[in-house]
Amino acid sequence: MLEKQRHNPLHGKRKNYGAGTKMVVDFNRLLSDDILVAEIPIHHKTEDGHDYLCVISYAGVLYYLLDIAWSQPKPNVTLQTVTRAITKAIDNSDIQVYCSCPDFHYRYAYWATEHGYMIGEPETRPAKIRNPHDNIGSFCKHLTMLLANKRWLVKLSSVVNDYIRKHIDEVRAALGASEEELYVNEIILFGDIEKKRKAQEEPVEEPTEEPVDEPEEEPELNDEGEEE
Repeated sequence: MLEKQRHNPLHGKRKNYGAGTKMVVDFNRLLSDDILVAEIPIHHKTEDGHDYLCVISYAGVLYYLLDIAWSQPKPNVTLQTVTRAITKAIDNSDIQVYCSCPDFHYRYAYWATEHGYMIGEPETRPAKIRNPHDNIGSFCKHLTMLLANKRWLVKLSSVVNDYIRKHIDEVRAALGASEEELYVNEIILFGDIEKKRKAQEEPVEEPTEEPVDEPEEEPELNDEGEEE
């Protein structure tokens, strides 16, 4: 299991990096297993720096999404709801990580595999030279930057929210929710909720039928056109 609190004194340069905006999420895995796997590009803020790819995986996003939505007067999924669910899940779940940088590969991948927080191909070769005693933190500065500052979760939430809006039927099916049990991105005003509640509470009056005047019978005429 990943120990998020472990600190690496070599990570002073993590402020030189920032998360990119083109994040990729494995939505098939999210819908089938409620496990969010996100690929996050990491860009160096200087021209001579290198860019890398971080992968973070954790469970519980859909669980918290449904829990938060159903706690509302109307179960409505919005960007705010998704952001709360994604943040709550990462705060309450074990996570798995990966980074494409050499530092992670040579120093941390072996120990990440040993401790069960490596995502992707396991690393079986011990870090005999760079990190033989597993005493310089849990991961590289790129992953440290991501987990120390959660502003990237806002962009990730936007990606997930856009998918939910476009594939709501698939999301409802994965959650076992009907259309009435899960709305998506609706603008709901408190006044509208109150009106609906009062309308449900008020008894419905049966419509009364107004009496209809019977038409007068026309007199019958004989062959000469005169009234009989």
